[in-house]
Amino acid sequence: MSRRSASRDSAPRRVSRPLELGFGAFELTPITYGGPEAFDKDRRERLRDLLAPFHLVTVHSSSMGSIGDADPAKREAAQERYRALVRLAIDLDADVVTAHPGQPEPSIFDVNVEMGKKMVSLAEESGLALGFELFDVKVAQAIGSGRFGALFDVGHASRRALEVDTDDVLAMIDEMESQIVQFHLHGVGAPDKMDHLPLAQNTWLDYERIMKRIAEMSFAGPLILEIGIRGNDGVENLKDCVVARDVLLRGMEKRST
Repeated sequence: MSRRSASRDSAPRRVSRPLELGFGAFELTPITYGGPEAFDKDRRERLRDLLAPFHLVTVHSSSMGSIGDADPAKREAAQERYRALVRLAIDLDADVVTAHPGQPEPSIFDVNVEMGKKMVSLAEESGLALGFELFDVKVAQAIGSGRFGALFDVGHASRRALEVDTDDVLAMIDEMESQIVQFHLHGVGAPDKMDHLPLAQNTWLDYERIMKRIAEMSFAGPLILEIGIRGNDGVENLKDCVVARDVLLRGMEKRST
């Protein structure tokens, strides 16, 4: 479990250090570095080799433009970035690629479904699992591929409404269980539900119960700690991830005894 980053100049250390600390999964967020188009062939090959020792590799992006824009040129440019994200994941031999769907979700449901189908088609000859970060089971159902599901962000699930608590999040996991290809985990603080916090600052969610439920699923996909970056060199962020990992593992052990 690891929050991932890899810059052009410090990629070797930023990738190798989580591995040394015992993390088995690594998430690359290319939008942070200019988007998938910023990774040329040489950079992709070097990064693929650096990532090879990890058990699971995932590529993730927040929204890369409006895939449902009324302007055809803007719409095509945004959709091409989603396609480029899939191609980057394939070039890196990633296991999972996920992205935020087009917004607002309800009004462009058909656009998101069509985009998902295009992403699946691009990945047809790879072993890549794909998904949107969302909480609507109908999108993946309409896409109609066993390879396309959902990234379930536990913190974001809790922020859907002020009254949403751990029981509600667990119910959402139950509803979406068969579609989940990846989890994002991070702390959420009361009373305003600030998210992407280190787990040491989590005051809203009962992660012992959440991790027990994930374990009961026999979930084998990536569990990514999406903790906000502190500092410029990633050192403090890695410390936060190590603490969070140990807290989650202890919670699972306590629940099993």
